Amino acid sequence: MKSPVLERLLLVIALAAGLVPEAGARPGAADSLTKAGIQLYTGGKFREAVAVLDSVRSVTGSPVVHFYLGMSYAALNEGHRAMSLLRLAVQADSTNIGYRYQYALQLETAAAIPEAEKQYATILRFDSSYLPAAFHLGLLYYADHMFSRAIPIFARMIQMSPFDYLSRYYLGSSLIGAGLRDSAFSQLSRSVGLNGTYVPALNALASLYCASEEYEGALPLYQRAAELRPDLAEFFTRAGLCLIHLKRFPEAIAASLRAAGLDSANAGIYAQLGYAYL
Repeated sequence: MKSPVLERLLLVIALAAGLVPEAGARPGAADSLTKAGIQLYTGGKFREAVAVLDSVRSVTGSPVVHFYLGMSYAALNEGHRAMSLLRLAVQADSTNIGYRYQYALQLETAAAIPEAEKQYATILRFDSSYLPAAFHLGLLYYADHMFSRAIPIFARMIQMSPFDYLSRYYLGSSLIGAGLRDSAFSQLSRSVGLNGTYVPALNALASLYCASEEYEGALPLYQRAAELRPDLAEFFTRAGLCLIHLKRFPEAIAASLRAAGLDSANAGIYAQLGYAYL
């Protein structure tokens, strides 16, 4: 148990910050300190929040204390401490989705992927409409090439939010991974229609066109991607390749020269440039 002197000192800190009324200092000191710590956290004073909340941690096993103490450590980039405290908050209040979601995020950040997947899945069992958990779980499945699991998650997200271009992109990409290219084309086209500046969707849709040797469809997508990311050689290279297939050689040369200027060590670009000159 913390000494009365230390407890009083920490309460004085909170009082100085204007967070706890003097009248509430003696009765229910743990509650007052908890409220003060939460306000320090929400005010961005994370070190001060840690000092206050840690003073009541041994007095009360409140999941609120563990949660905000964990979140304060997370804000200070002390992930191991944050994860341990958030785990305690979840154990004490297992149905609190907010606690479990933040715990899952910390697990994901620490690359504890199987456990993070388990926590996101548990959240969705409590509330299947909790989109942040669904999105993260879908991303983890996608990154693990578990496309058959990712597809229904992103499909469900689109049902709930039809204008979600990111979920449409990941659904389309998951469908490609599962070999369902026709369905992928529809989702990626819609993603690009919803947000024509999202380069990954432009690239993925263009790649589908190229796979079908539909270079007229791929070309404007690569050209748009190159406009958005003029620092990357790859989109100028791919646009140049489409132009070669379309026998538009002067334009192909210009695009390939632009790519060579961005990536002068890439021998493939010079080979493509040589072919365009033939």
